[in-house]
Amino acid sequence: YADMTPRDRLERNEVKSKRIVVDIFVSMCKSQALQANEVNRRVLEDIIKLHGLDIPDWISMNEIESIVKSVLKDCLNTATMDFDDMLWIPAVFMRMILSGLKLQVVFPTYDIVLGDEAQDWNMCQHYLMLAAAGYGNVNSTTRGRIVYVGDPLQAIYGFRGADFKSMGNFKEMLTKFGRKVVSLPLMLTRRCPKEVVRIANQVAPA
Repeated sequence: YADMTPRDRLERNEVKSKRIVVDIFVSMCKSQALQANEVNRRVLEDIIKLHGLDIPDWISMNEIESIVKSVLKDCLNTATMDFDDMLWIPAVFMRMILSGLKLQVVFPTYDIVLGDEAQDWNMCQHYLMLAAAGYGNVNSTTRGRIVYVGDPLQAIYGFRGADFKSMGNFKEMLTKFGRKVVSLPLMLTRRCPKEVVRIANQVAPA
């Protein structure tokens, strides 16, 4: 790096910056269970707004859009997977099945599916919960019961693509599938002293 000219250093830093931006958008698109053909300028702008991203003005969003689409296409056709892919690929298949496409994909299903920290889920995790409850089994109308627990006021993982409206959005998703969703507030805590609870309720009333 020390032997590089100022121009070479600038170009190298620009490439690194673009790579970081692309990685962020790819990860965020995957968290929403999006495919390449669903990515456009509006989707990227919504991601920027939702997650408060700060994108340098000199970076071309048209170029970023093109690269993100290309990366997403490649990710569906490679044997190499990262953690995002472990959630994204089955979620994409689940979306395809729910849209009516017939795929040779079989999800293990369960009578009861339990999920914790639901306030920090992303769209992929919503689809995985549905898959585990049997919504991807087109040969059966039996659906498992879904029990999920969370606190919307503790949603802190937006930086990795979590939806801060996750619990409400998942409730709407279940309702669209004809499920009755019952909310059971947990009003008693043994995690902290009463004084802490009192102060917390002043900041964010239950």
